[in-house]
Amino acid sequence: MKIDNSNQQRGFLPHDSTENVVLPKEKFSLWVIYLLDEYVHQLECHICAGLVILFTALTLIFTHLKNFPFTLSCCRFFMKLSLFSFLLMFLISSYWMFKLCKMNLQSEIKILLEVIECKPNASPHSWDIIACHMNEYLYSEGFYSTPNFFYDGSGVYRWFRFAIMKRLQAQLARENRLTDDGSEIGKYEVVAFRVFRETVDKYWADEYPVAFEEVINTRNMRNASSSKQDNAPADGDMV
Repeated sequence: MKIDNSNQQRGFLPHDSTENVVLPKEKFSLWVIYLLDEYVHQLECHICAGLVILFTALTLIFTHLKNFPFTLSCCRFFMKLSLFSFLLMFLISSYWMFKLCKMNLQSEIKILLEVIECKPNASPHSWDIIACHMNEYLYSEGFYSTPNFFYDGSGVYRWFRFAIMKRLQAQLARENRLTDDGSEIGKYEVVAFRVFRETVDKYWADEYPVAFEEVINTRNMRNASSSKQDNAPADGDMV
């Protein structure tokens, strides 16, 4: 088996401004620390934290005054509610789909162009360079509040499989061809999908040449058998 060199850093694109940028997985010792750091930079955290501080302060004030029991009870209730909201928003924001939903059309096109240009394969490490590019792009363009949108390349790979591959694979299986839907992003999706399939085939062919050849031969035999069955004359057509 060929040695996997996919974890080596790939070359940056010409005029790339992210040459010295590192991924969050190299900045943070633990993934949960990364999640906390991301959360404290989000508007949701600022709102919830502000409410917690406000109602905590009001609770302390009315506890000291001792003449407003109903108001004190309300402040305690809203303090607990805002604290619960703070923790709930942290859990929601930690879910990868919540963050990816913040991407706009321009950002999605950028990822697809990166896939076409960088040609990543089935190894998540080969997506790290795209994660670097996207983190810098989203931050510099003001689409995100930190340069740490993707923790590593696996996040980009997950988005590509969920948003692009799943739908186009279904179309290919149903129609046996790929066509864009005529939207602004459609043409990029089709090309990126084709490029990725080619690089994945090449990746597995390099890693497991014997096994990959066996897979290709098996598929060719099955296709040839199906073709013969389709071309065989029906009983009613026989003379």
